[in-house]
Amino acid sequence: MLRSKLQSLVSLVSFVRAMEKVRSLRRAWVLLAPALLAAAAFTQRASSPALPTDPRELVRLAVENDLRGAHSYPTYSFIFRKQKPEATLTEVMVGTTDGLAGRSIAVNDQPLSAQQQQEEDARLAGLVQDPARMREKMAKQRENLDRSIQIVSALPKAFLYDYDGWEQRGNEKLVRLTFRPDPKFDPPTRLEMVLTTMTGIMLIEPKLQHLASIDGTLQADVPFGWGILGHLDKGGHILLVQDDVGDGTWQQLHGMMNFTGKLLIFKSIDIKIDQTQSRFERVAAGMTFAQGVAWLNQHAAERAMAQVASKPKP
Repeated sequence: MLRSKLQSLVSLVSFVRAMEKVRSLRRAWVLLAPALLAAAAFTQRASSPALPTDPRELVRLAVENDLRGAHSYPTYSFIFRKQKPEATLTEVMVGTTDGLAGRSIAVNDQPLSAQQQQEEDARLAGLVQDPARMREKMAKQRENLDRSIQIVSALPKAFLYDYDGWEQRGNEKLVRLTFRPDPKFDPPTRLEMVLTTMTGIMLIEPKLQHLASIDGTLQADVPFGWGILGHLDKGGHILLVQDDVGDGTWQQLHGMMNFTGKLLIFKSIDIKIDQTQSRFERVAAGMTFAQGVAWLNQHAAERAMAQVASKPKP
């Protein structure tokens, strides 16, 4: 009986000591909790940079950053793949002081035939030998570039923005914004009118302040000239994606447009384009268009082989 009581007493003492440890742990947790929460909050602040109170200011900074140097062409070669309903064209492109020079390497994802190779040789030689034709081609490039710059420049004023959390893309933590038309925005030209009915999502890299993507959809028809000149249909969609190409420089990697509508009364608008830019590699700066063509003639074949090798096998 005494032995039994002693065992019970030992058990009771052990239980009391265990409870005292639990209470000590609880007291320790109560004391540590504020410090742990403060550390967690500090870590979160450190990993998420401070954002402007007005999201429009963040958009303005990103646009300003992305348009810096936009009028010059990148000193890269890259693969450009443009998919349209009628065909898919893949080219090797290289930046020159005059503009972009490009050489086709595949049609509908099939390598060029010997005849198509000869046609490319003749086309590029004709541009080099006829400066007027080359200047006309470069002028069209600059015109398209100027239009893109005009649209991007309007983004801070054209929309009202709201912060919508964060989005992870690979190793990048991007700020997510929703946007909708600002009723006070008065488009300076017909070009910016496409923004007046668009809503969507924008992603921005907050540390370096770059536009990471714009995904927008027309919520109503967009009339031109009060509808007399034509219109774009509700539901038109655009997607643009940018990223760091590996050396701190941001370039467009993907662009998709899907618009329908009417031009005047008789002509239909049907734009369906899906294009990607990939495999960016630095080239020598200061190349003229003729030197760019010579570079393409020398390197396009190896870039084409690398492109084929990189495609996933069925």
